[in-house]
Amino acid sequence: MTAEPVGRIFGGPSTLGGGRASRMFHAVRLWLGRALS
Repeated sequence: MTAEPVGRIFGGPSTLGGGRASRMFHAVRLWLGRALS
């Protein structure tokens, strides 16, 4: 599993809740990246 498709899926649509959702998903993405690596 790579972080790029996850970033595209979560970072692409801006209808998830605006900036808050984006920042949260980015933080989770970074955390998952560290956890998986």
